[in-house]
Amino acid sequence: MKRRTNTILFLVLAAAAALHGEEPQFAFDPGRPPTVALVLAGGGALGFAHVGVLELLEELEIPLDIVVGTSMGAIAGGLYTIGYGAADLADIVLGVDWISLLVEPPARARTSFQEHADPVVYLGQADFQRGGSILTPGFISGHRVLNLLRLLAADFTGEMDFDELPRRYRAVAVDISDGSEVILSSGSLVQAMRASMAVPGIFDPVEFEGRLLVDGGVANNFPVDVARQMGADVVIAVNLEPPLLDGESIFGITDMLSQTVNLVIRSNTGNKRELADVLIEPNLDGLNAASFGSGEVLIQRGRDAAEGVRPQLERLAAALGEVRPPAVMAAHPWAREVQLDSLIIRGADRFTEDRIRTALPLGPPIRIEAIHKALDNLTNVAGYESVGWELYRSVVDDGNGDDAIALEIDFVPRTDPFLYLRLGLSYESHFGPLEEQEFTGALQAIASNVVGPGSELAVMQRVGRNLSTRVSFTQPLGTVLAAQVILRHDQLLTTLHELEDPAEQYLIAHPSAGFDLALQLNAGTTVRAGYHFGWASLRQRYGGTVSLEPFDGVVAGVEAAIESDSLNRFPFPDAGSHWNVRYRLVDPALGSDLRYQILDGSYRRYLEVVPRHVVGMYLRGATSFNTELPLWDSVWVGGRQDMTGYYLRELRAQQLALAALEYRWRVGFLSSVLRDRVYLSLRGSVASVDEEELRWGSGIGAGVATPVGGVHVSLALRDGWQVRGFVALGFHF
Repeated sequence: MKRRTNTILFLVLAAAAALHGEEPQFAFDPGRPPTVALVLAGGGALGFAHVGVLELLEELEIPLDIVVGTSMGAIAGGLYTIGYGAADLADIVLGVDWISLLVEPPARARTSFQEHADPVVYLGQADFQRGGSILTPGFISGHRVLNLLRLLAADFTGEMDFDELPRRYRAVAVDISDGSEVILSSGSLVQAMRASMAVPGIFDPVEFEGRLLVDGGVANNFPVDVARQMGADVVIAVNLEPPLLDGESIFGITDMLSQTVNLVIRSNTGNKRELADVLIEPNLDGLNAASFGSGEVLIQRGRDAAEGVRPQLERLAAALGEVRPPAVMAAHPWAREVQLDSLIIRGADRFTEDRIRTALPLGPPIRIEAIHKALDNLTNVAGYESVGWELYRSVVDDGNGDDAIALEIDFVPRTDPFLYLRLGLSYESHFGPLEEQEFTGALQAIASNVVGPGSELAVMQRVGRNLSTRVSFTQPLGTVLAAQVILRHDQLLTTLHELEDPAEQYLIAHPSAGFDLALQLNAGTTVRAGYHFGWASLRQRYGGTVSLEPFDGVVAGVEAAIESDSLNRFPFPDAGSHWNVRYRLVDPALGSDLRYQILDGSYRRYLEVVPRHVVGMYLRGATSFNTELPLWDSVWVGGRQDMTGYYLRELRAQQLALAALEYRWRVGFLSSVLRDRVYLSLRGSVASVDEEELRWGSGIGAGVATPVGGVHVSLALRDGWQVRGFVALGFHF
């Protein structure tokens, strides 16, 4: 009876204090220690502010029994529940490349060899499900986020009751089929965190216990009521509610979407603030859900907001200290550095498996984040529905009670017919006596597995200065051999720059067909050989006397090539190499009206000599074996990646020897959104063209790697002491 009287007295005093606008004076019944809950709201990158709040809660040793979160709050809360402290979460927030994880396209090593040969930078991809009629639910699959969470929560995989975790835990999601709120209290912890942050239209929804779930912020972004329903006596709540934009500040679709999300969050927050005993609301001015590059700022904003209510938190900590022991942090369940005892790989081709085993040797210690980065770079998802990995720990029966750490990687093949569209863009502009710009816009449609697994029908249309239509069908003939049929039509506008005559421009029409066999020697090396037959038409663009005669005739021949690619980044690599050799023979014996030969090869090598300082080497050689090359099949020299200070196709060679050296500094002192994405470079090159006087060029430049490709601006000095400037978007090999 006395216990009930004390409890009732506490509630009456708290209510009276609230009515008079006073801060609550915490007092608890010693016979009934209160249950304390932490509620973390969603908000994308704004959720990084939760880390700053947790720092102060840990310092004050406030015990937490329940953690409830939505979206990013569910992820921060889930990791905190299983033992990650504020310092651990800060390491994750500041150490993970969130832009790459959530936005950027796959690493170059993860694309197919057909894509390696394509110089267009693809800005976006729309995937269609079976039947080709419905867009996939989200632009981002979320597999990379899920894999990271699996590693971070490696000791808490499988089905479980969230009440049995070190702290009771709930994640809030929404059933997209009917809009109902779903409180996740059991099942897979990792899937629960992933489901709660599945922003509709951005991330694919998650199938969870028979329901299709999306971000809980749609229905309940501030789930204080969930904590109360779980029996919380005291609720500490962190609300993330960025200020609304005024009408004059809304300029485009990004602002409109951001405003819409904020309105939805405000509508479902309602009067839930009143349910919190301690309310913490960070100042979010100038920040939004996409501010992933502002981790340090957001953590500090969270800390500042918590400091603003420190008196309340200190009174709470003192009152709790009288009735229950100080907080004891759950032991971190998984070392940040592990030693792999076994590596299990299922469903991968042998080349990919070999690369993974080389990159992740058994025995030496390796950090969790390094495992994720290595696998994210090495797993080739081009032919797979998904690639997932998890760590497992088991006790070895060796009498010592040691743990055995196993890393399991599962490749799920994509076997059903699948269609996707890609939009691409590349642009390069030089400024000189004959200013020339090269713009390419590309739309590519690819239908995979159309005639069995691995088969591919691709249609691509390029527009710009040059037009090209290409249709190809690729059919595997085993695990490493494929046959390809190619139909294409090119319309080219070509200038002979060396004559410095604006009239020396030619229009070329070149329809052709070909058959190739491709042999994949390893994960990055392919040999191709085939026969190509077509028609070529050469006409001058303007009237007057020009150096080349018109031509109409058949062009037919054989071609063989080998290409190897181990570059680690796109478009500014700092490790690996790329080399290729191509031989082409066109001869009347093969049905052609012309006879000529080409042997052309190049080699690039990049090495990070010290962190952020990269040295690159480029060598190229070509010969026509004293035959006359036609304009459409010449050896062209120029462009930032080939001959600094020259137009993209300024020099035309029958014999070529070229060498270039590049130094590039990856800037590391900028904000995290730009850190390691901004480059300053020095480049010099020298070439012998047709055994004439050596050509040279050197330049300085700055580049930015963006989600839509590389942007590079450069100023170069070339032979003749001419200055050239250029800007480029994309990447050309």
